Amino acid sequence: MICLITVFGVILSSIFIEKYGRRSLLLATFTLLAAFNVIIFACMLLFETHQSALLGYGVVVAIGLFNLIFSAGPCPIAFFITGELVSQGARAAACTWVIVLLNLMRSIVLVIYNPIENLLGGPLAYFVLFFPPCVICVVLIYYYLPETKGKTAEEAADDTKNLPKLCGKSKE
Repeated sequence: MICLITVFGVILSSIFIEKYGRRSLLLATFTLLAAFNVIIFACMLLFETHQSALLGYGVVVAIGLFNLIFSAGPCPIAFFITGELVSQGARAAACTWVIVLLNLMRSIVLVIYNPIENLLGGPLAYFVLFFPPCVICVVLIYYYLPETKGKTAEEAADDTKNLPKLCGKSKE
């Protein structure tokens, strides 16, 4: 079932990416992912204390929706936005490093999840590992990622001057 949800999310992504642009789609989906992480955490925490089947189904549905949202935004965009942000000469290296980092981070989460779960419990371990990265991504995308739809890497780089500034004034 999760594979069907993923395929449906990627199909939605192919529609949304060209309609709304990469930046807007990433901001919306990471914000929704953060919200769903809170919902999943709450359902897990309540299920742990009340053992209600309804809460268990709530976790399953929330995870399914989380997967749909992830598949409609960050999952496919992560594999091609790098190529839109860098010049042709650096594209292969940049894309390779993105894939290396994605797999490295996935491996780190797999290694540290059980020790953190044993220390904090399942719900809190989940929340600590998955909510902050979504919030950090929203902040980084808002302040540092230009829209790349229909633009060359050079045009996208020029657009970074028009992004909101996190701290201080722009260097102009």
